[in-house]
Amino acid sequence: MQSRSHTVEPSQAPFAVCTVIWKNYLAHARTLAESLRAHHPGLPFIVLVADRVDGYFDAAAEEFEIIELEQLEIPDVRRLCFQYSPFVLNTAMKAWLLGYLLGRRGVHKVLYLDADIQVFDQLTDLAGLLDRWSIVLTPHLTAPTRDRETVAAVERAMLLFGAYNLGFIGVARSEATDRFLAWWQDRLRRYCVLAPERGLFVDQKWIDLVPGLFDGVHVLRDATYNVARWNLHSRQLTIRDDRVLVDGRPCRFFHFSGFDPRCGEVARGNRFYTFERLGEAAELYRRYAELLYRNGFAETIQWPQAFSVFDNGEPIPDELRMRYLALGDEVDKFGDPFATAAPNSLYRTWRAEETGVRGVVAKLRRNAAWLAGRVHARLT
Repeated sequence: MQSRSHTVEPSQAPFAVCTVIWKNYLAHARTLAESLRAHHPGLPFIVLVADRVDGYFDAAAEEFEIIELEQLEIPDVRRLCFQYSPFVLNTAMKAWLLGYLLGRRGVHKVLYLDADIQVFDQLTDLAGLLDRWSIVLTPHLTAPTRDRETVAAVERAMLLFGAYNLGFIGVARSEATDRFLAWWQDRLRRYCVLAPERGLFVDQKWIDLVPGLFDGVHVLRDATYNVARWNLHSRQLTIRDDRVLVDGRPCRFFHFSGFDPRCGEVARGNRFYTFERLGEAAELYRRYAELLYRNGFAETIQWPQAFSVFDNGEPIPDELRMRYLALGDEVDKFGDPFATAAPNSLYRTWRAEETGVRGVVAKLRRNAAWLAGRVHARLT
């Protein structure tokens, strides 16, 4: 879906930038696009909607190119859309979007940025690294800490969530990148799972293996890139008028991961990070919240996610998604997993189990396990 304002073909540009959103994150994409245009006017910015537009907005009227999942032509995409929650699906689609842009759109260099990033300076130097390297990664942390509380809350967390933050990845067209993306897509088909206790954290934890598995990988330790709450303890961020500096140099981009402007927290549910702990960066969050609301956040955040419900409108429970994933190729017998009409549909099979004797017993067991867990938590 080409926007009216989009004039430069990605294959003709020095590099392109892309992101993945649900449609209710459209305000984030607009805010990222504004910040990108301020430093790179006319640069191609491609937004994949891992969802469906469904008439909620006019894609052609946006200041960037919108594409939908069907354009990627992923085999069994409906299966992926069902087995993964909207959050997990969003992370998994990154690998296919990069492959699509490099392989079918003729882009030579692509920078992926999460939609909750704001660009504060030019990215030409970053894209220039892709003249020498096939893959560019940024680590969560670039300097150790001696503070025990930070070690416990930050360094140990990264052992679970991954050494590299996948809010950013840069790739160039090459044989090494082709091998990497084929490998990553294969892993994400079955193992894009939110289970850090099992060594899996959606698309991100797999990237720990990439510097060892593939040639042409560069780890960018420049502190001005991918600045975020988890690395501010080792980076001095200051604001001088409209300039954002990190260790006295221009901040290239800041990552507002987990921030919801509707709540009073830096990251919902995370008690370690407070606005007081952020120092001057707290002002960035205030300004970012204003930009989100100016770009329609209050409206867009209410829009439903298409793959969160069956075709009859009933919500899909996460437990059922996990059961579906565990069945592997056996799920083919159900046909379209979102469909509810056919007698042998996944929905009707699940509902029969839920209402039958087996379903009642299973519910009792789940409730007993939940209660035992609550009791254990109170006693420890």
